[in-house]
Amino acid sequence: MNDYIQVWFGEHWDHLQGAHTDSAGVAVFSIPATREALHVLSGYYFDCQPFHKGAPRPAFNVEEILSTGVVSENTRGAARLQSHPGELVVFVRRFRFWEGMRL
Repeated sequence: MNDYIQVWFGEHWDHLQGAHTDSAGVAVFSIPATREALHVLSGYYFDCQPFHKGAPRPAFNVEEILSTGVVSENTRGAARLQSHPGELVVFVRRFRFWEGMRL
């Protein structure tokens, strides 16, 4: 996919990390010892989770990611995946220019 993904832990962009995805759409990040909630932001794609104007970005439970894996909600299609321990799967689609006006 060649996207640039940013992740941070906690509410204040703590431990901000960024990485490009590979051709399969995979990016690898290290998890700090704090184990606070994980937030994900895609640079070129819009995530397929439910959108609510003014609502905070979805956060993911780090302990759940590490123990069983987590798959985010997909409101844009029927694609479903099963995660593995240590994996977070986030469904995205191309960003449409008018969506920037909704935020």
